[in-house]
Amino acid sequence: MPDTRSTNMPRGVGVDLVRIERIAGHIRDERFLKRLFTARELEDVGRGPQRAARLAARWAAKEAFAKALGCGFGESLTWGDVEVVRQENGSPILRLSQRALQQHGNLEALVSLSHDGEYAIAVVWLGRPSGGTPE
Repeated sequence: MPDTRSTNMPRGVGVDLVRIERIAGHIRDERFLKRLFTARELEDVGRGPQRAARLAARWAAKEAFAKALGCGFGESLTWGDVEVVRQENGSPILRLSQRALQQHGNLEALVSLSHDGEYAIAVVWLGRPSGGTPE
């Protein structure tokens, strides 16, 4: 069995697929949106016909991250602890809250988002930061 503590081995990989309609059904529920998404995420997705698809992709990314960690959402990880934001070039990145960093340590997280038709999908790869030492 490979040593996953090595800096070149993944710590975990997660994937999640969600029906866009599932999120679209809650798009007018401000309480729902504020519980699951940060203000920056809601600003990033904007308005218009692609809003539900973009939110669904972010939902999937948060779920995929929790799966990659192997912990799910609960006491050690909340929806607000994981933020999916766009870099200047438009590609997504994951930002973790200070609380999440304290709970789970410093991680390198790569994320890929996609949506087409009825579905949105996200894949998250977790590793140790470059130059980090194994725990």
